[in-house]
Amino acid sequence: MAIRSLGFGSPDCEHLAASHLERTLASARVLEKCGFAQLRTVMREHRGRDEAFCVRGITRDAWELRIGGSPGAGLPAEDSTPDRS
Repeated sequence: MAIRSLGFGSPDCEHLAASHLERTLASARVLEKCGFAQLRTVMREHRGRDEAFCVRGITRDAWELRIGGSPGAGLPAEDSTPDRS
């Protein structure tokens, strides 16, 4: 989540992308849990041979919805109310 917050902390960043080997299901699951949707599969050289890579991405609007904000409204304001629990 920190990478998404860092990336979307910049007003110029409208989407983030990441890729993983198609055969690494654990990497796919981590990105899915972070809200990254599969965009396409591409072939790339990896350690001397061609391998399938999944490219995943998330938009700023999708991220804002995920964290409870409104798309296009910018990042939600931090709650400055002290925790009284």
